[in-house]
Amino acid sequence: MSTKDAKLITEAIAQKNAGNHVKSEKLYSEAIELNGENLHKAYYNKGNLLKEINKIGAALECYEKATSIKPDYGIAWFNWGNLLCKIHKYHEAVRVFEAAISIMPNEINPLFGIAYAYNRIGSPHKSQEILIELLEKVESEQINIDLLSKIHSELGLSFLQTNDVTKAKVHFIKAYELNEYDYQACYNIAYIADTEKRYDAALDFYDKAISIDPNEAKGYQGKGCTLIHSGNLEEALAYIEKAIELNPNDFEGYYNLACIYSGLNNEKAMLDAVSKTISLAPKQLNIGHHILNDPDFSKYSDKISCLL
Repeated sequence: MSTKDAKLITEAIAQKNAGNHVKSEKLYSEAIELNGENLHKAYYNKGNLLKEINKIGAALECYEKATSIKPDYGIAWFNWGNLLCKIHKYHEAVRVFEAAISIMPNEINPLFGIAYAYNRIGSPHKSQEILIELLEKVESEQINIDLLSKIHSELGLSFLQTNDVTKAKVHFIKAYELNEYDYQACYNIAYIADTEKRYDAALDFYDKAISIDPNEAKGYQGKGCTLIHSGNLEEALAYIEKAIELNPNDFEGYYNLACIYSGLNNEKAMLDAVSKTISLAPKQLNIGHHILNDPDFSKYSDKISCLL
């Protein structure tokens, strides 16, 4: 790159790498204003910067601009898909990853990206098909351990969604063996151990998950549930309350809180938690019906019915 916009992009990248984000963004904007031959690269690299500083909406716009200017810009499509996954727009991510794959059919990362998205839109069988092929490729080529761990972790999730717990467990354990800091693997090893009533193992792996990401609510929620299942209601209370603090809009936290207060015979607190559960749960779940059929609440069914 030797044109004026190319020089601005090179300098912007250097400023970004040095942590001078404001200066870097200004340089990218100057390159874009030139409307030169490297316009697609200016938008793409500005998108990378904006993603890094958490200006998500603006970053998405940059990736869209880059790919509209240069439709065969595979890496831009891929990074766009990754960012859509980050904000949980998985259906859109599938469309974007499809474009990346059509341009770079032999690249592993876009294939992993679309499998990841499929796992989160209720298409685990599609995810499995891609991941099994990727696993064979990665193992034969001895590609980096981190990616291999992620493939095993996603395979575990896909098998868990298809109720093949035995295979799910194998892949989660393998993911953990390859990378002990894989949150998803630790969390799901704990979840499976809980379903098997191996509560000590479940608590151990939930603790691992919490230590990996103490700001993720799921680990606290899971540990709280295991403590409920093992009869340690007062200890469970602290973990469920922490999960609610981290994710106050998740109805499951309040549902579990209600279970605890029911077991502790605290009727008022239980009814307050049930009321909050009903207000937060999606209407299509018909959560009230589920609560009334839960034996944990049987002695309070009349009063709960009044809340519905």
